This record gives sequence, structure tokens and C-alpha cells, in this order.
Amino acid sequence: MNYSLSWDSSFLEPVITIGLTLFGLVGYWVTITSKSLKSKFIKSLGEQKAMIEWIMFWRYAGLFYYAIIPAIVVFILFPHNLAFYGISFVNLSEALLWTMGFSIVIILMQSRSARQPENVDQYPQIRINEWTVGLIFKNSFGWFIYLLAYEFLFRGILLFGLIDAFGVWPAIMVNTIIYSLAHIPKGNREALAAIPFGIILCYLTIRTETIWIAFFVHLALALSNDYFALAESKSMVVKKK
Repeated sequence: MNYSLSWDSSFLEPVITIGLTLFGLVGYWVTITSKSLKSKFIKSLGEQKAMIEWIMFWRYAGLFYYAIIPAIVVFILFPHNLAFYGISFVNLSEALLWTMGFSIVIILMQSRSARQPENVDQYPQIRINEWTVGLIFKNSFGWFIYLLAYEFLFRGILLFGLIDAFGVWPAIMVNTIIYSLAHIPKGNREALAAIPFGIILCYLTIRTETIWIAFFVHLALALSNDYFALAESKSMVVKKK
């Protein structure tokens, strides 16, 4: 077969968007698995406080790798605005209905699955014995900024950046493959669940032209998972004051 390796300008956007996604995932993973960096947190803050601030650092690292760096690159290289990448307020009524319905289903499912021993052993990611209302708000805010950045990258930059080059369904499949692979470090259950979940979120994002369904449903998933697991945990309790 006679393949050409010559460069075409139409390759630039899909190559950059896939490259940014890989850079973000690898950069984030290298950062949060750094033993030397974690030891600095423990040395500076002490064991207990470091447990909290280290996970919060994960969330801010996600904001940096998944949103700030990709946004700078794509807005320098391409003429698109935020609306092109799904940061828009079109089709709000439809997006709201899908968000509410999907979130209810997710929370009902999580009320059972999140209480399973293997999930309770992993979540919440902040492994501290005594939780306070303030810590719950802090953890929720951390998930908020992390998942907003995550969905901006996956269902915003990556998805919409690939549609023109590959078409809708190939773009959805490439997006879902990378999304599922990104969940492998969290175990087989999450990697497998990411396949149908990712396809549905991509479909709804394209249908409504916004990332808000994906963001708020993903947020409902993360928060319900954390707090159902917290309620089930025998080693962690929520203090009244």
C-alpha cells in the first residue's frame, strides 16, 4: 500500500487536541504519583493535614493540566472561542432535563455500588478518620474544579476538536477509548464503566452543544460516590461540629 507521510494543514487540530490530552493525562499522573513531592507535603504540613492538602493538590493539578495549559495552546493556535468547545448556554432547557434525569439515575445506582467494600476501600480519596462539614465542602469544591477542567478537556477540546477531522462517531469512539484507558489505574470496574458512560456523555454533549450535562452528571457521580462510601466506612466518621 502506498501511504503518504506528507503533512497537511488539516492534520493540525486533531493532532494538537490528541497531543494535549495525552500530555495532560501523563503530566497529571506523573505529578500526583511523585513520592518526593508527596513527602514534601508531609514534611511541611504533618501527616494529618497533608492527607487533605495532597488530594486537594491533585485537584488543582487537574485544573492546570486539563484546562489551563490546553486552553492557552488552543486559543493561540486556533480561531475558536469558548462556545466552540462547549462552554455555552445554548439548549439550556434540554441540557437541564438531561442533567436532572441522568443525575438521579446515577445517584440511585451509586447508593448501592458505592457502598461495596472495594469502593469504600478506595473512596473518598481523602483518607482521614474524622471529617467535618468544612472538609466536605472543601472536598466538593475540589471535585468541582477538577471535573470542570476534566470535561473541558475531554468533552470540550478533544471531542469538538476531532469532529471536523474524523466525523461524529469516530470522534466519539476515539474520545471514549482515551477516556476508558485513563481510568485503568482506578481498576477494571471503572475502566469498563467508562465505556458506556463516556459514549453517552459524548452523545449528549454533541446533541446540546455544551459540556454542562457531562460536567454536572460527572460531578453527581463523584460526590455521591464519595459520600455514600463515607457513610458506609467504618474507619471514617463525620463530626457534628
